[in-house]
Amino acid sequence: MEQSTLYPGLLCLYLLGVAYHHVSDYFLTKRNKFKKGAVTYTFFMENQGLYWLSILLTVVEFAVECQMYPEWKASKLQLNFLGLVFMAVGQYVKSYAMINLVSNLETQKKDSEVEKPQLITSGMFQVLRHPIFFGVYWWNVGSQMVLFNPVSFLVHSFVGWFYFSRYLIPREEKELHQLYPDQYPIYRKRTGVGIPYTM
Repeated sequence: MEQSTLYPGLLCLYLLGVAYHHVSDYFLTKRNKFKKGAVTYTFFMENQGLYWLSILLTVVEFAVECQMYPEWKASKLQLNFLGLVFMAVGQYVKSYAMINLVSNLETQKKDSEVEKPQLITSGMFQVLRHPIFFGVYWWNVGSQMVLFNPVSFLVHSFVGWFYFSRYLIPREEKELHQLYPDQYPIYRKRTGVGIPYTM
């Protein structure tokens, strides 16, 4: 494949992935009536300025490297494809988990008058404790592999890992331990997070 057609194609693939990621989030959030306090809503709203800046820097890095190292950039098709797989898996897991979360909460609401909802351990939550975070993290890492952006890959991998493993996940785990002191430690032992070096 010629480099002149490869680069715009990869950039379009990345931008389509970003668009799909957010349009699907919007419709899932709207359809499933996530409240303002919901983690997915809060995650994006608290960080949207930094997020859009990271997209801009990703595109700039891609453009600069295409100009400076065209042969090197064009020789990584297997890595581009692997990144696309990561993006697709991340998107699927996140979207499925959001649907699973809401459908479980709605069922519980109909079945019970109890104020505290039950701990959700079905669907994606059977295997992963935080499948939405898993999906966002791996989608983000994959997006940098699609463009073969080494600097953005390292930055997105580290910043995403730090944000999830040192801030969001501990905060959510603390809340879940308080809500479900008997169930949550058992559930935690038998499930993983799927983000490197995150317990």
